[in-house]
Amino acid sequence: LDLRDNGMGDSGMAALASALARGALPSLTDLGLSDNQVGVAGVRALSDALQAGAPVLPKLKELDLSDNCIGNAGLAVLAEALSNNAPPREAPLLALTELDVSNNGFGQGAAALIAAMLTKGALLSCRNLSAYGFPAEAHDAAEVLQKACNSRNITLRCTYQEWYEDTGNQCQCIYCQPMDSLFPWRRV
Repeated sequence: LDLRDNGMGDSGMAALASALARGALPSLTDLGLSDNQVGVAGVRALSDALQAGAPVLPKLKELDLSDNCIGNAGLAVLAEALSNNAPPREAPLLALTELDVSNNGFGQGAAALIAAMLTKGALLSCRNLSAYGFPAEAHDAAEVLQKACNSRNITLRCTYQEWYEDTGNQCQCIYCQPMDSLFPWRRV
């Protein structure tokens, strides 16, 4: 379901979350919510729906929340919801393989929030995490996030470009890879 760039804001997200909590769209596999001016209240509504009881999106594989304005507060709410898998509750989004939370006005400490979420066992099926747009925070925070992703075999995409350059690590996303490595048949 592609709802990108619809200007839904927090009220639109709350309406969608309410429908999801009532069992709408149980077969949904992709949900694109990027560039919708969703803030903390919208993420809270989505997080509440995800914790409503039985998994509301049991087949969701891709969730794109990029280019909104959830900030650290919204990221903390989402992380708490995704990490909340204490019995009798099932972990939300068990089938999720790709999550994009890039460019959301994150501040200092956002990388550590995501790393903590992964360390707590959230997103058990996730294999790709896009989380670029962090402020130029300390290298150790980016390293903690990279280590959390590595421990779970998650490909981390573009968290902090300067960290990659300074440490000699290389981001694996298509935006950072030289065209030659992506398309070897194009080499001259």
